[in-house]
Amino acid sequence: MKERDVYEAIIEIGKRRGSVTFDEINDALPAEFFSLEELEKFLRLLLGMGVRLRPKAVRG
Repeated sequence: MKERDVYEAIIEIGKRRGSVTFDEINDALPAEFFSLEELEKFLRLLLGMGVRLRPKAVRG
């Protein structure tokens, strides 16, 4: 999967649910492939889109 595809998949999940977990982001964007700067930029993008960041999945 290409970098852009990974970003788009996480954005789609976030838009659909209104949130993503840090575990989901870490699983999709492993530190060995994405720099801290790239991760921070992506997190700001998500927040700017109204996607909340959650430490854990909400069970319901």
